[in-house]
Amino acid sequence: MRRAIEGAPALHFEASGREVSVVSAVEAYRLIAASWVAQSEVVWELGAATGATTALLAQAAKEVVAVEKAPEKLEKLRRMTEEHGKVRVVAADALTASPRDALEGDQRADWLFVDLGGDAPPWRTMAVAERWAEALACGRIVVRNTKLYEALMSCRGSADAHGHSGGNGILPMLHSDHALEARATQGADEGVRAPTPVLLEWVREATGPEVAARLVNELAGGTYRQRKRLTEALSRLGGAALVPLARLVADKTAPMVGRRAAADMISEIVAGSSVIPDDLQSSLPGQWAVARGLAGRGREPGSSGRAARLTELVAMEQGGAVKGELLAAMVADEDEFSRFIARRQLRKRPQDAAQALAEEIGRKGLAARETARALEALGVCEGATPQQVVEWCGDAGARLACAVLGVADQQWAAELLAAFAQTPQARQVAEALEALREAAQRRAKRSELERRLAKVIAAGASPEDLREAIAASPHPWMRRVAELSRSRLWLAATA
Repeated sequence: MRRAIEGAPALHFEASGREVSVVSAVEAYRLIAASWVAQSEVVWELGAATGATTALLAQAAKEVVAVEKAPEKLEKLRRMTEEHGKVRVVAADALTASPRDALEGDQRADWLFVDLGGDAPPWRTMAVAERWAEALACGRIVVRNTKLYEALMSCRGSADAHGHSGGNGILPMLHSDHALEARATQGADEGVRAPTPVLLEWVREATGPEVAARLVNELAGGTYRQRKRLTEALSRLGGAALVPLARLVADKTAPMVGRRAAADMISEIVAGSSVIPDDLQSSLPGQWAVARGLAGRGREPGSSGRAARLTELVAMEQGGAVKGELLAAMVADEDEFSRFIARRQLRKRPQDAAQALAEEIGRKGLAARETARALEALGVCEGATPQQVVEWCGDAGARLACAVLGVADQQWAAELLAAFAQTPQARQVAEALEALREAAQRRAKRSELERRLAKVIAAGASPEDLREAIAASPHPWMRRVAELSRSRLWLAATA
């Protein structure tokens, strides 16, 4: 859990003659960047990401050198800092490069800011910081690393409990800075800016989750241009935007265009993050957005309560096996976004996805409404002909033929019934269903509809399957047939 600004945000110690400050919260890291650096000082930043901290350093320092390796972040970093002439962006991997490799000539720094990811291995992070500080002859280092911070807090607590007050180790030298004021006060005569209440509030405002929530709220109903600007701002917020974005993606009442924009943002942020909040996976569209981000970076989903489904989604996005059970769940979902995801797979991989879905609905005894939606979705697959769909469905011909009555696309429904009529196990039922459908469309008399219903049942259709399929139909001209299926004829047929 992220600590508040007031809750001992920084721990300090000396190592190899250098002052080292360690923080966990990104808010504390950015507050230090905004308030500890003097206007005459040079700062190097390792792991600049998209530039949120870099922009704060640029306002405070004489010169900033921002080092970042990820191409997609470098582009945003340059946009974030292009108005600051004092910032130099270096495309390099801080883990393997050195200042000598990054820029020619002698380099020096008054401050070294290091953020290789809050949950990066702590000792690897410190080794990188030490190597760069040595090359830059830098005496002050600020590191953001959650595990290192927690380890130092544990050491400090242990030292306090045992009453240590001296010695040669680092334990006696650990101290915390509750308001981040001590360092600024010590260097006030050098032009260091004290963290005034206005600055504290500004940093909280720029990085806090409430800002992300407001931006996401506007994203839900914004125009195309507004969404473009909002997604750029949310991208800069990074992980702080994930939870409100997940809530928008899961909101079935929100406009689809806003939900899809939110899903795209989640995928982008997850691709560059090592932490996936559980809130992201509370809905199937949220899981899909996470899967796209992981697949784009070739990453594994890891372990979670929904790891099995997330693993299947990642595999599908990477071009692996298509799971018919997952597709069937998507197309039957009441959420329009889930159905959109399924249709996307069916369009992207028509043969594999269509066959997997058809085999699933033929194998499983899905409800008539769910089966009708699956059959409807199969109509979007180019190359998946009605004959192939019927073949993939297997031996469940009569039951699936009844479900065709719930398909909205009348042309596709007619083609499916014609394909079922070519199979021995469903021929008579399919022919009787087509006659019933045609009579209902031209609003035939009640007596004819009753006769058509009776013929479908006589051909071998289950009365229950037939009634459910009729009830699932979206067509108004099937309402009279639905009424008949619940009346005298239905009672007689099921007696």
